[in-house]
Amino acid sequence: MSTTQDLLLASPDLDTQLVLGLLQAVAWWVITRTLGALIAQSFSTKPWRDRWLALCKSTNERSYGVFFDDDVEHFHMATNMLAVGFQHAVGGALCLPSALGFASPLAFALARHGALCEVGWELQDVAVRLTQLLFGGKVGRARNPAGLLLILGIHHAMALSLVIPVNVFYPQHRGIHEMVFLLQGAAAVAMFAQNYGYTLDIQTRRGLRAMKANVLVVWAVILWSRVLRFAWVFSVILREIVEDGNLALSAVGAAVVLAMSYVNYIFFADATKKMLKFGRMRPPSPDSPDAKRRLSEAAALAQGAFGATRTSATLQRWASGEEDPAAAAQRLGEEKKER
Repeated sequence: MSTTQDLLLASPDLDTQLVLGLLQAVAWWVITRTLGALIAQSFSTKPWRDRWLALCKSTNERSYGVFFDDDVEHFHMATNMLAVGFQHAVGGALCLPSALGFASPLAFALARHGALCEVGWELQDVAVRLTQLLFGGKVGRARNPAGLLLILGIHHAMALSLVIPVNVFYPQHRGIHEMVFLLQGAAAVAMFAQNYGYTLDIQTRRGLRAMKANVLVVWAVILWSRVLRFAWVFSVILREIVEDGNLALSAVGAAVVLAMSYVNYIFFADATKKMLKFGRMRPPSPDSPDAKRRLSEAAALAQGAFGATRTSATLQRWASGEEDPAAAAQRLGEEKKER
């Protein structure tokens, strides 16, 4: 029977690890659904909502092979994944002290909890999706297309098969804790950065510049965490486990990491494609049809909303793509007050 102290310290015994995994599953079921609903409510009113959703949908379909029946399901999936990003951020943060080399009982305990965060989320995700598929009817099946189940099946296999065994047999292994950080913490950074990029208006110079920087950051994070460092850290871990004689654990680990490498490839290929795509883009010319259209729209907005009859510097910035419509409208209001 696990004591309170065992649970707080994520003691490396099987009973404690199983109990904590179940407790984390319940906790993350509540947290991700609550947070996902709040995100969906907030995003529904944002001016960039349609632009963000269109890019999420494009990524799902073109890069991940995930197709939903309608935009409602795409929106549900996208907002829910942001809540999952929060879970990844928490799990990664808990592993960070040990991954950075702080060798203390507290750092090791936090890292074990961080790894179990992923187990908890994945346990409840499997339970929810099985329930949807078996008892959810048409709606339940619509939320679980084959492409999504394939990626999640590969993704979930790693943590569900390895975390509790390594927490028991290697409770103070810095390399394992770094691997968990790479798969959770770095993934959260890339996920949030990518979603921020989806909100940008790349028809403006400012928005396009921000997007170029954004996709470069995402690409670098994924290259490091899912390709270069991932391969090196796993090779070190696998060698040590084999040398310890844990052949069964090493065989399972090699199999699920090999499968996970396919998911890593998908993520890296998508990030590379976006970096090349947006890196080649050029801002619209002031004499382009789009710039002239924007100037006409800006003048009409100024005339109707603020009574402006002249083409101000703000309108020129909007037309050239230096400023987005919302910022231009706010600045025009300030100009009117000054006059």
